[in-house]
Formats: sequence, structure tokens, C-alpha cells
Amino acid sequence: MTVTVAAVLGACATGEGDVETGDELVISCVGRDGGPCELIPRIAECGYGVHPVETVVVDTRPPAVVDSWTPALPADDRMHRIGPKDCVVVEDACSPETHVVFTRIASDEPVVQRPTPYGWQVPDVLTEGCEAVLLRGYADPNGNGRVYTLDWRAIDGLGHTLDGTCEVHVPALPASVAVPEPPAYEIDSSRACRPF
Repeated sequence: MTVTVAAVLGACATGEGDVETGDELVISCVGRDGGPCELIPRIAECGYGVHPVETVVVDTRPPAVVDSWTPALPADDRMHRIGPKDCVVVEDACSPETHVVFTRIASDEPVVQRPTPYGWQVPDVLTEGCEAVLLRGYADPNGNGRVYTLDWRAIDGLGHTLDGTCEVHVPALPASVAVPEPPAYEIDSSRACRPF
């Protein structure tokens, strides 16, 4: 809990009987003229109730998930750009700027080196800094589909974090469903950028 002592002492000549009650600190004291001071709420947690001008708002909570999806890619052997907003929407009650970045990418199918019309295949996963990842729309025709697992982290303006996971499915056939399996390989993308 944060207390602005200067503001508290400015309200009264002397402070006596300070009482902590839940999410607010109520000051009871004697004024300069000897009469009682007004009880002043000093602390309130962001997101609860109405905050008067005198209230000091303290952000103590991490961001929260508003909505999420499981994107699907066609098995067209092309690279597709996936950003955090393609997977999840988060918001914070206090901070208008909440960033989401990918910290880890995994595939449940290994990279298969095979010739293409343009030469040998490039990797299936490429990081694009803080903004997105590039994932290849490919699944083993004899398998049960490919599933990419993207670990993400949401960070609000005060550094509170929330971690989560997004799956990107690539069905082997248009009418089939991709089935998640243990990772065949993974990439640590937590150092891809330092936006904060």
C-alpha cells in the first residue's frame, strides 16, 4: 500500500489514530483550530468504486485476457505472419499501454528439408522482432496436422505481467483437425526485442 505522507500531514496539524481499513487508509486527527478533521480516503485500488480527487490510485493488478482465438493456417507451404492480436486481446484497468510479445515458439512437427521450386526450404519459423512471427503453413500429409505453440507475455505500463499460450493449427487436409502433440523443437524468442 502507498501512502502520500505529505498530503496526509497537509490536511491536519497533527495526525492521531490513523486506521487502515481494507483498500483505503482513513485519517482521523485534530485540526489547527482544535476541532476534528474531515475523514479523508487516501488509498484505493484501481478498478474498485469511485475515486475522488483526493484518492491516490495504485495499480496492483496485472493485465487480464478479454478474448482469445486459435488461428488456423492453410497447408499452402507459405509463410504467414501471426501477431499477438491474432491470438489474444488483453487490457489493463489502469494502464492504457499494454504490450504483448511472444516469448517462445514451438512446433509439434520437425523441420523437413525438402526441395521446392525455389531451392531448399527455408526454416518453418522466423521471428519478426517484437511485432510478430512468421510461421510456415505446412503439415506432414501423413500426419495429424501441425500445431505451433506460441507463449506470450502481456506487460502493462508499471511492469505487471500476465503469461499465456496461443496455438496455431495447420490441418494436414482442409476438412481435418490438427491435433497437438509434444514439441519436436522450440525457439526462445524472449530476447528478440526489449520494448520496455
